[in-house]
Amino acid sequence: MKRVGLPNKYPTESLRAQFDFLSQLPAGQTISAAVCTAAVFSGMDGAPAAMISGAASFAGTVVSQNLTGGVVGTIYTILCTVTTSGGLSLHQQGFVAVLPTQP
Repeated sequence: MKRVGLPNKYPTESLRAQFDFLSQLPAGQTISAAVCTAAVFSGMDGAPAAMISGAASFAGTVVSQNLTGGVVGTIYTILCTVTTSGGLSLHQQGFVAVLPTQP
C-alpha cells in the first residue's frame, strides 16, 4: 500500500487531503469510485470517523477528502480506496496528527 504525506492540523481547522493514484492506475483505466475512512493510529478518539467531512471527490487521478475536527494528541490513519473502471481496488494511506492550538 502506498503511503502519502499529509500535513498535521489543528482541531479547529479543516484540511483537504489529496491522494494521487496516477502511478497505480493500469494503462487505460480510470477511477470510477472513491471512499476515504479515518481510524486512530495512536491516541484516543471514540469516533474517528467524525473526522471525515462529506464524501470523497475525484478528478482525473486525484482523490480529495475534507477532514475536520479531531482530538488533540491523536494521530489518525486516513485510508483512501478507489475502484477503477476495470474493477480493481487500489489503496493509499496517510497519517494526520492533531496538534494543540497555540495560545
